[in-house]
Amino acid sequence: MPAPGSQMPPKYEEEKEKEAMETMTLPGLPREDNIVARLRKLSPREREVLDMIAAGLSSRDTARSLFCSKRTVDYHLYSIYRKLGVSNRVQAVLAARAAS
Repeated sequence: MPAPGSQMPPKYEEEKEKEAMETMTLPGLPREDNIVARLRKLSPREREVLDMIAAGLSSRDTARSLFCSKRTVDYHLYSIYRKLGVSNRVQAVLAARAAS
């Protein structure tokens, strides 16, 4: 280890920066490599709900578009949050966008 106040070798700095970027996440979101794997776990219907929520539709509007109840959409959202490891629709949409 270099003495305090001295600089680290450039190679060491590059490795640390790369490591930091690989592990960097948005607050409350899982790592990006996990997001892709988690998105694959969504059912086709859950993916459809997530796409509609990402487009800005409310749960009620999504339900109307999918010919189901709002409660069904809310259940799909709960399942999406659980599978993605997030706690709300904003985080779910950000996770999906981060993976694309």
